[in-house]
Amino acid sequence: MWIKYWIGYLIIQFFLTQIGRTLNNRQMNDTTKNIWVNKIVQIYPSDTYSKFGEIIAMSSEGVTFKCVDAHSQSGWKVGEIRFISYSAKLSFKKV
Repeated sequence: MWIKYWIGYLIIQFFLTQIGRTLNNRQMNDTTKNIWVNKIVQIYPSDTYSKFGEIIAMSSEGVTFKCVDAHSQSGWKVGEIRFISYSAKLSFKKV
């Protein structure tokens, strides 16, 4: 009989540990996001035509940029605001 209680206790401890890790990861992600906001970055640095933007906002879905400089053939215009999803294989580097 005590084995059932012990197994139940272990299962509850496991789930509480997982919830704590999830909360800690969210806090770290928020801190990381705050470091990048208002920074100028090169968007898709390996592209042929360069584009630079200021990070306006970051979310769990993607990043919102305000274009500050772009090659004429990149398809971006200075002052334009764009949201790029992480699923679009987003990459950027600090300038």
